Amino acid sequence: MTSLLAFDWFLVLEKLILIAVVIFGSLGVALYTTFAERKVAGLLQDRP
Repeated sequence: MTSLLAFDWFLVLEKLILIAVVIFGSLGVALYTTFAERKVAGLLQDRP
């Protein structure tokens, strides 16, 4: 009975780490795509 009521901290930690990886990965992709878009727009407008 106690095993049914035990809180699995490892599972919670694993899910929090997975959520953090997905969020920071998405932010990283957004950062680089925005940077690339601004560079391309600058080249099209003859700005270095």
